[in-house]
Amino acid sequence: MELSGFDGKRCRVTLTFGDVFEGVCRHCGREYVFDEYGIDEEALMMAALLLQASIIESVEELGDEGPWGGYSGPWGLLEESAAADGPDIVSEVLTWEEDETAIRMMRLLREDTTGLASDPEVVAGLMELDALTGREEAREMAEALLAAAAGEGD
Repeated sequence: MELSGFDGKRCRVTLTFGDVFEGVCRHCGREYVFDEYGIDEEALMMAALLLQASIIESVEELGDEGPWGGYSGPWGLLEESAAADGPDIVSEVLTWEEDETAIRMMRLLREDTTGLASDPEVVAGLMELDALTGREEAREMAEALLAAAAGEGD
């Protein structure tokens, strides 16, 4: 499978053990993956998640139709896995170079009842996103989550 063709594209990636991740992919060549992670194969990166070629069953490019812009829901396994991995990974997802990825993470944070959105690392990620994003929807969501974390919002 030629993974480089999915660079910068919104995709659904199914792994050999059945997990399905949706997000914007970045192609990572074999040399880069070896230098950075010690794994001798190419991969796709979705936010903080590295998906090596050997565990990828299939990759499907997503359109932009439907209520979630081609995605199967408001957030998915990528965002749920980040939340389970902790605030540092959530912050990394929020500051990933794709506003779309941050918006999906913030949708999950809005529904989160564990207090993750008020963790200092997550707040720092939200502040960075709020300062850097060019997308109004992302900025508004970040500001609402920051206000809630500060006890100013609902």
